[in-house]
Amino acid sequence: MNNKVFASKYKLKLPDPKVLKREIEQERQRLVEMKIVEKKGANK
Repeated sequence: MNNKVFASKYKLKLPDPKVLKREIEQERQRLVEMKIVEKKGANK
C-alpha cells in the first residue's frame, strides 16, 4: 500500500525542559486570569 505512514520517517523533538516549564507556567497564569483554575496554594 502506498498510503502507509511510518513514524520512523518523522523526527520528533521535545522542547528543552526549561522552555517547556516556562510555557506551562504561562498557560497556567493565563488560565488563572480567566478564572478557569485556582492559583497555586490558594485555600479552598
